[in-house]
Amino acid sequence: MAESSCYLIANSLMAKIYSFVIDEASIDIGLYDDLQAFKESLLFIRDWLWHFDFEEEHLYSMRFFVREIKQVLHDAENMVDEFECERLRNEVVNAHVNQGSSLLLNF
Repeated sequence: MAESSCYLIANSLMAKIYSFVIDEASIDIGLYDDLQAFKESLLFIRDWLWHFDFEEEHLYSMRFFVREIKQVLHDAENMVDEFECERLRNEVVNAHVNQGSSLLLNF
């Protein structure tokens, strides 16, 4: 059922954005308040989806709305994944730069 998968996507996204690493990174780039607002919205959407799954899944018009939410959740999950990849890339670059600096100091 599409609505159940949408609920699972929302849970997966919540698991990603409720990490300490994401909070720290959002502070570093000045998006902490935006992230907190997004978390509140995501909680609301997830709770709504849970009720929808069990109470209103027979309504065609609501199915369209849930499909749209599912797309938004996929997009948000992709954004969080890209954010995490960029953070990891920066760690690798910084480690490489620091290693190069220490090698120069030894000469």
